[in-house]
Amino acid sequence: GEGSDSYGGGDSYGGGGDSYSSGGYDSYGGGSSSYHSPSQVSQFMKKVNIKVPIIPVLIISSVLLYAAMVFTAFMYQVHPESIFTNCCRLSINMSTNAYSIGYNLYHCRLGEIPPIVCAMDDDDDLDDEEIARMKPRPGIGKALEIEHSKTMERAATETKAKATSSKLPGFAKVFG
Repeated sequence: GEGSDSYGGGDSYGGGGDSYSSGGYDSYGGGSSSYHSPSQVSQFMKKVNIKVPIIPVLIISSVLLYAAMVFTAFMYQVHPESIFTNCCRLSINMSTNAYSIGYNLYHCRLGEIPPIVCAMDDDDDLDDEEIARMKPRPGIGKALEIEHSKTMERAATETKAKATSSKLPGFAKVFG
């Protein structure tokens, strides 16, 4: 009721004349209409006065955030192509694109939005430092030599076949 300070009205929960189940208009959940006026909401907020200390919330949030960052870094390092890391990459790309679109819309740079939305995945050129850090796979040199020799044999065979076919009688007259 108007004069009560407890949750359901009266002196205790469920006690008094306008308790939770009485159907009164000024008790929580009561009344015949489903609309709650602003005064009803503010009375409810006064009745449910929850105070949360900020320091423990900040400490717990910081610890959980740090644990999530460490877990994400661990997953990137141990399983670089797992579903988790691909979802992380996707969310980073989506947030970067959303930021770029919002930034360009805010600054009225509408001509720069299509390249963001319809971007082509170009191969990034490597600089000299990155090339120097790269290490070839063991045995790649031998594999390249074998492939090169096969290609050279194939080219020699094709060249020999062209030379013999052009020496056939009438070939030069028809196709030459």
